[in-house]
Amino acid sequence: MSDDALKSDQDPIPSDDPFEVEPEVTLSMFKSIWKNSPNEISILDSDGVILDVNRLVGRSREDAIGHDSTEFMSPDQREVFRQAIAEVKKTGSAKVVESSQEIDGAQIWFDTTYLPVMMRGKLAFLISIRRNRTPQRRAEQQLVEATKAAGAAEVASGALHNVGNILTSIRVAASELHQRTARSKHDTLKKVVDLLDENSDDLSSFFAPGELGAKIPGLLAALARKMDDEQEAQMTCIARLEGFLNHVTEVIRAQQITSKAAPINYRIPVKDLFVDALAICSASHPVSDGELSEDYADIFSMVGDPNKILQILVNLIGNARDSMGECKDRPGHLRLAIRELPEDRIAFSVVDNGKGIDEQQIELIFQHGYTTKTDGHGFGLHSCATAAKEMDGSIQVSSEGVDRGATFSLILPRSGSEDATE
Repeated sequence: MSDDALKSDQDPIPSDDPFEVEPEVTLSMFKSIWKNSPNEISILDSDGVILDVNRLVGRSREDAIGHDSTEFMSPDQREVFRQAIAEVKKTGSAKVVESSQEIDGAQIWFDTTYLPVMMRGKLAFLISIRRNRTPQRRAEQQLVEATKAAGAAEVASGALHNVGNILTSIRVAASELHQRTARSKHDTLKKVVDLLDENSDDLSSFFAPGELGAKIPGLLAALARKMDDEQEAQMTCIARLEGFLNHVTEVIRAQQITSKAAPINYRIPVKDLFVDALAICSASHPVSDGELSEDYADIFSMVGDPNKILQILVNLIGNARDSMGECKDRPGHLRLAIRELPEDRIAFSVVDNGKGIDEQQIELIFQHGYTTKTDGHGFGLHSCATAAKEMDGSIQVSSEGVDRGATFSLILPRSGSEDATE
């Protein structure tokens, strides 16, 4: 560094600052920094022309001195640096500019700090310190990629958890259908047909009053009514299976488009959300009349993503049932409620009288991987909270303590997106 680069035609101003009182100390310290700093340090005049520079990246020192410091920037960055220098001249305050440059085929990131050096209230020159931030920037990029990967794994875990809930219902519904088919009265019908075949040569005598055949018309009528009932029950099971399979498809579809597009919102009958969620949960464990109470406000519809809402409600109801199942000393009671809140929002509440939640658990309960179940994975409530947030909603939880039950409330905007599919 040449001493001429630091000279000024103005006398130093006395100051309480020890570095100005002992200018040779200041100069010695600056020279040490100049020589040993790994950063590129330039001394610029007030117009940004390079007076001196300690080291350069990608060009020689001799080529730089006497040239505009922005001359070596890419055209798209040049104006940004000129504006920064102008701002430092105007305000007398330091300014930091972030930039990148391709050197030997590699992308290098820098931040450049402009420091004003004032003498007698005027800008004497600028000190430019350019720091290579490439290692930090690459580390930040790796962290972002790792975060994305973790987020993708988290979404997949939530989807698997939701699919698992539905598959349990499918398994129970399929088992019920199998049992109903096994109990079908078609064997009785076959016996009647065989009996008619055996007496086909003399049916008039077979159907004579007092004979066995005289009872067959009544038997066939009763059998027809019974088989009608069986068919209706079987069709109900099949419809439930179709609904569960459709829901699995929608869960997978929602997971696939999470990072590609905005969710599709529909106008939904509000009460139907709890009805459908309860049907899914009841497939594996039917709810008795004494176990359930419902309190639904007179709200006809809302706009939202029905599959996400249904996934949340299924999880909340399932957790409430599990909690009540752990309390063997009293009958379980589940209360489902819908109420209207201020600011055009709706609360879906699931209230149970189960094992309750202590205060410390409430603070942790929505964290990914946290669970109080011996066979749990900690995906359910976390994925519920994430889904609620994606819909501009939240999940609130309250409990008076252990063995005192709990209340989970899904809070959602009633209007949702204005672009709703009817």
